Amino acid sequence: MSGKMRLRLGFIEQLTVQQRNYFYLLELNHLISQTVFGGNVRIVVGET
Repeated sequence: MSGKMRLRLGFIEQLTVQQRNYFYLLELNHLISQTVFGGNVRIVVGET
């Protein structure tokens, strides 16, 4: 675990549950968009 990640986890622990859920949604959304727009755009568009 990198220092940056540990710092981030410490930051998350300070948040309320609602803020934490929102933060996780943002992180998840970021990961999904990175994956999707990383080269699978054509596949995703074809499936939907």
